[in-house]
Amino acid sequence: IIDLWDGQGVGTAAAISEEKANAFLASATAHLIAAIHDFPVEKLDDTLTMPWGETRTFLTLATLAVWNMNYHQGQINYIYLYLATEAA
Repeated sequence: IIDLWDGQGVGTAAAISEEKANAFLASATAHLIAAIHDFPVEKLDDTLTMPWGETRTFLTLATLAVWNMNYHQGQINYIYLYLATEAA
């Protein structure tokens, strides 16, 4: 695993502390918010070709983080519901 904080290998995911992960998430979120906020509105419909050949608008890319978080929230809700049903 590559340590995104300083570029050094950390060996395993277990070597990353919860505090370090939360700090990185907060920092990355702040950078994403700033980048989206500073992006020119008139360019949101411009397109970018992805490395695999697909073309996407900047608006689609800017909202991808929201879609991804909603997807994972759904997974967590499903697991919670499954475990609550199993325990009943």
